[in-house]
Amino acid sequence: MSKLLRFESPRIIGRALAGLALFYAGSLVQVTHAQAAPWPAQPIKWVVPVPASGIVDRVARAYAEKLRDSLGQAVVVENKPGGNTLIGTQAVAQ
Repeated sequence: MSKLLRFESPRIIGRALAGLALFYAGSLVQVTHAQAAPWPAQPIKWVVPVPASGIVDRVARAYAEKLRDSLGQAVVVENKPGGNTLIGTQAVAQ
């Protein structure tokens, strides 16, 4: 019993290290499967809570174009004006 507690046997240390190596290898395989899914899978919808043709709309469209080039995914800018930006905010919340 004292040999087990002090890890004096090289055989026990070897088995422990082999067990740890298998554990970490298994966890790495699971992580790669979790990250394999493409993102985003559908077009991104960007809600702008102000009317079209304003400065905020122009800036949002410029950023959407850069984001599209960066991600390789379509970015749709949708204007939802009214209610002091309340309508656009509710659309995003739902």
